[in-house]
Amino acid sequence: MSIENRLKDLICQRYGSVLRFCETYNIPQSTVATIFRRGIAKSNLSSVLSICEALRISADALAAGKILPIGNDRPDSVEEIIENTKNQLTDIDGLTFDNAPADPAAIMTIIQSIDIGVEMARKKKV
Repeated sequence: MSIENRLKDLICQRYGSVLRFCETYNIPQSTVATIFRRGIAKSNLSSVLSICEALRISADALAAGKILPIGNDRPDSVEEIIENTKNQLTDIDGLTFDNAPADPAAIMTIIQSIDIGVEMARKKKV
């Protein structure tokens, strides 16, 4: 998944929609749509910085294709913690699992297991 799609997913996860995010932070929706369409690297720096500040994510990491929280910000929700964990599993090179280099298939299985656990918790909540 592209960094732009992951950024859009993060916005929708936290705010319900891109429109609501834009309204909350007074960022033109057309600006955000242009970033998604053209890509982070080809976008206006001040627009990207505004989005990063609003989401409390690192602009440096975003430029490198990663979504990482700024500093020691405490996550506000379980969903945010899970998203950060999944991002770390896919973005950090050289991870190990059972004292061996982590196999991409094993990492995907772990992420899928997390997703299954989230769905089970949601069904139990109802």
